[in-house]
Amino acid sequence: MQLGTYYTETGTTPEQLRERIVAGRPRAMRVILERAVARGEVDPARLTPRIVTLPIDLLRHEALMTLRGVPRSTILEIVDDILLPLVMPGRDAAAGAD
Repeated sequence: MQLGTYYTETGTTPEQLRERIVAGRPRAMRVILERAVARGEVDPARLTPRIVTLPIDLLRHEALMTLRGVPRSTILEIVDDILLPLVMPGRDAAAGAD
C-alpha cells in the first residue's frame, strides 16, 4: 500500500523506482565477474544479463522484504549456493541441485 501511494504522489512507475535503486550496480557486478573470468573462476559464456544482475536482485529483495541489513550468511548463500554453481566453468548448473 505504501508503494502505491509513492507511485501516485510521485507519478512514477515501479520500473522507474527500480532504475533509481539499481543505478550502477549491474556495472559493478559485471566488473567483479569479469575479474573472476580473468582468474578462470567464471565461464564467460554463462554470464547472461539475468545472471549478472541476479546477486544484486536477490540482495535487494532480501533487504526490501525484511527492512533490515542483509546478514553475511545470506550473502554467502547467494554467492556460494546460487551464483557460483551457475557460472563456474566445467560445472553443470543442475549438478549443484541434488
